[in-house]
Amino acid sequence: MNIEEFEKQVQPRAKRSKLEPFKVQIFELKQKGYTNLQVSDWLASNGMHVSSEAVRKFIKTREGKEENTAAPGFGHDQETKPDSQKQTTQKGKAGSFEIPIPKKFVHNNRPDDDQLK
Repeated sequence: MNIEEFEKQVQPRAKRSKLEPFKVQIFELKQKGYTNLQVSDWLASNGMHVSSEAVRKFIKTREGKEENTAAPGFGHDQETKPDSQKQTTQKGKAGSFEIPIPKKFVHNNRPDDDQLK
């Protein structure tokens, strides 16, 4: 049998986690503060025996897809300011204080006579 015949007879198996049917319940338990071990115990009581590490990996691969994606650094209750309302800072200033510019060190082999007095 060549590959074309095989492809006609057999459909590829979709990669789907066996935890997928419990996805809503897993996220609900985690949102309520249950640990991965407690979630895996609950799954075992429902006939699905998996490790707490399997629960952790399942959540990790799906948690970004569960929540609406906001801009980095902004929570759901924060609003972004339009560019016209953003506070601008001038170069060399931090807030209302000026940042001191360090003096450049110049090495003189011979000190000034005034400095020696």
